[in-house]
Amino acid sequence: MALTAPSNKQQPLGFATAVSCVLVSLGLNVLAFPNPVFEKGLGFPAWIALAPLFAILPDRKPRSAALWGMVYGIAFYALSNYWLWIYHPVALIIACLYAAFCLAILFPALVLAVRGLPGAGFLTFPFLWLSYEVLRSRGFMGYPYGVLGYAFWRDRAILGLASAGGVWLVSLAALGVNAAAGYALRTFLLDRSRAEGQGARELPWKALAAAACIVAVSYAAGTLLGTRWEPRGYFRAALVQPAYRERQRSIQDYRNMADRLIRLTEEVRPEKPDLIVWHETAIVPPLGWHLRFRPNRETLDLALRLDGYIRGLDVPLLFGNGRAEPAGPDTGSRKNWNSAFLFAEGREVDWYDKMRLVPYSETFPPAKILPGIAAIIEAEVGQFWEAGERITVFRSGGAGFSVPICFEDSFGEHTRAMAAAGAEFLVVLTDDAWGKSAQCQYYHLTQSALRAAELGIPIARTANTGATALLGPDGTLKAELPPFQEGILRVDIPLPPASFRGTIYRRIGAAVAWFGLAVSAAVLALALAYVLREPREKAGAERFGARS
Repeated sequence: MALTAPSNKQQPLGFATAVSCVLVSLGLNVLAFPNPVFEKGLGFPAWIALAPLFAILPDRKPRSAALWGMVYGIAFYALSNYWLWIYHPVALIIACLYAAFCLAILFPALVLAVRGLPGAGFLTFPFLWLSYEVLRSRGFMGYPYGVLGYAFWRDRAILGLASAGGVWLVSLAALGVNAAAGYALRTFLLDRSRAEGQGARELPWKALAAAACIVAVSYAAGTLLGTRWEPRGYFRAALVQPAYRERQRSIQDYRNMADRLIRLTEEVRPEKPDLIVWHETAIVPPLGWHLRFRPNRETLDLALRLDGYIRGLDVPLLFGNGRAEPAGPDTGSRKNWNSAFLFAEGREVDWYDKMRLVPYSETFPPAKILPGIAAIIEAEVGQFWEAGERITVFRSGGAGFSVPICFEDSFGEHTRAMAAAGAEFLVVLTDDAWGKSAQCQYYHLTQSALRAAELGIPIARTANTGATALLGPDGTLKAELPPFQEGILRVDIPLPPASFRGTIYRRIGAAVAWFGLAVSAAVLALALAYVLREPREKAGAERFGARS
């Protein structure tokens, strides 16, 4: 079966059909991910969410395809990442415009491929769409929310694919099904259009069979590849969720948060867990800075209280706090890091500075050449952070773990480096309270689920308002606290045995992503050569016919 584009003699699908298909695709795509109706997402619609879109694209001209791409990108992120508006309207606008820009390039590329390679047609779509997902997830503007593979975060069998090829292999499998289903839908719609009044037409069974085969193989392979090991022991952790809903802006907010954290910690402290964990920037003022330079009496009093409490604990404590150092010879300005600290037996054991910063919120690379814009952004969303320079493997209770902070669990190569450094499990510190929605928090949880499946090690998450949870080494959700509810999640984190050598993904990294990029580059080069050559061949044939 060749999944080919229609010939020029075929009647193209009309505008009304195209609009209907795009709307259906948008609806399925949004429902696949966490959304207001199904807060954890449905997942399974991702198998066919893009099929209606793929069905109508071959009829579009490049400029029209670019416009459709812009509309689709804006609509999808406005509907699925709407909670960015709560953080700041500009954040959602940037996400939508970035998607519009990317899809305005991708959609004409899909049209070029299906027209320039008539012998391959729809077979190119999975690789081209995968390349879009890979490229939009990298660099300063990297934003992997909406990558198709994350929709399957609750499907244990499909998570097994991630242990071999990462989220990219999951996406590629789903995209293959979407391409086959899209071809089948297109064939059906074209046949119906041509056969009106002539009775029913036969369904494109070969394309549907191909889609079913990909699904079956994906489930079989995922089941075989999923991580399974017997733990050598367990690490007992108490994950504290204070559920402080308002953004910490004043000294009173800092005091209220400190009171809540201490109260919850005292509740679990007598149980003597191996580790108590507070969330990202649970303490906003950098304790070290205020204890050294004492710029403000009220903040100093709070810092002294917290420092005394933390050092007096008889249980190790991991917590998020800013770290600051003078930016110059005086203390008038400072550099700030978003950090995690481990304290045990009255002393600081180690710290980690966040390395992958959120664009426009935590960092703005052009700040030196655009200081005015940088100042406006900082005034709106808070201070920028410096990027950390080293991965830390914390040691406590006979185990080693690393601590991705917030957005860092969205980048497989970063967490893979943590596992390579010796981390036996990960502890994600985050604070998604700003989104004021469970959907926002579960969207973030999808990232952690795929990271656990990729690495074959557990991931514990501690969040201010959610999702505080434990994910097993196969990526499945083992325990969680309800969103926006104060509480303590007591978890026994399984420790991998000495015989565990890691997953295939840990050895090959993003090989599937690079393969997809290579195939896409070849596809576009061949398609472009064909499209450019076709007019010349046609003109030559006409001249030959005239001479004859």
